[in-house]
Amino acid sequence: MVSSTHTMTEINELGKVRIAHEVVGVIASLALRDIEGIYSIGGSISEGISEMFGKKKYNKGIQVKVEEDTVSISVNLDVEYGAKIPEISKASQEAIKEAVENMTGLLVSNVDIYIHRVRFLDEKDNK
Repeated sequence: MVSSTHTMTEINELGKVRIAHEVVGVIASLALRDIEGIYSIGGSISEGISEMFGKKKYNKGIQVKVEEDTVSISVNLDVEYGAKIPEISKASQEAIKEAVENMTGLLVSNVDIYIHRVRFLDEKDNK
């Protein structure tokens, strides 16, 4: 497989339609915004440092892989203390799969959810 930063979705008589991996990540991130119990979408240390210097990433904590004609998505989440992790995970997987497939026409083969931390709600006030 050739590594690319774009996912090709269509070639038609007018040309090619390409969607950047980052766009798929942003769609996934936005699909999670209404799910109760998610404290934040986590990222790596380097993403956190980049954000401190003003380089905000809306797909932070989301990795997108393209394999043939399918997309695989991995998401790192922090959840609120007391939240039901299996319910949040399933709701997140369903929301991401539906949003990405509806908006891009790509087939989502899997959505892997990684819970990194459990956080207290009062921590948001101290950010």
